[in-house]
Amino acid sequence: MLFTTSWDDGYKLDLRLADLLDQYDIKGTFYVCPRKQHDKDMMTNDEIALLRERHEIGAHTLRHSKLTEVSSVEAKEEIESSKQWVEQITGAPCKMFCYPYGFHNDEVIQLVRNAGFSGARTTERLQFTANDPFTMPTTLQVTPFPKRKTWSRWWHPLDPYGPLRVRKRELKKLGIKKRRYKRLA
Repeated sequence: MLFTTSWDDGYKLDLRLADLLDQYDIKGTFYVCPRKQHDKDMMTNDEIALLRERHEIGAHTLRHSKLTEVSSVEAKEEIESSKQWVEQITGAPCKMFCYPYGFHNDEVIQLVRNAGFSGARTTERLQFTANDPFTMPTTLQVTPFPKRKTWSRWWHPLDPYGPLRVRKRELKKLGIKKRRYKRLA
């Protein structure tokens, strides 16, 4: 069984998480990108480099782009440039990638493979198998807003229809009309 702990975006508060992990001798992967996210303070390049001495640093694109919604050329640039950025800051190989918002498809996965990563994490929740290192799921997500829905790919356990709303594109491809699952919300 593989146990990992990972943290996305590179918020300055992640440094406190790293200290807590250190107290219990737990290693984490911190996926960072230089773009400010959600009006929160981000770690500096020096803080990222120091964090790399204790934990793994993974790439998370430069602008936190939804890779399935940009051109292939832009997705490739985001993936490859973020790997180079992390390696330049840390002086170490960047082996892991995390898809922003969890958005990925076969083309994006191939771009991540071609960039030289060893694996990538998704935001697929409550999955307990990882057959492909480029679609490693998340079995538990902890957010600072436990009592309300936060983003479209994440939902609260008391919201049983969240997965249907998250999968609306896939449902549409299967011919299932929106009104059928919208009523469930």
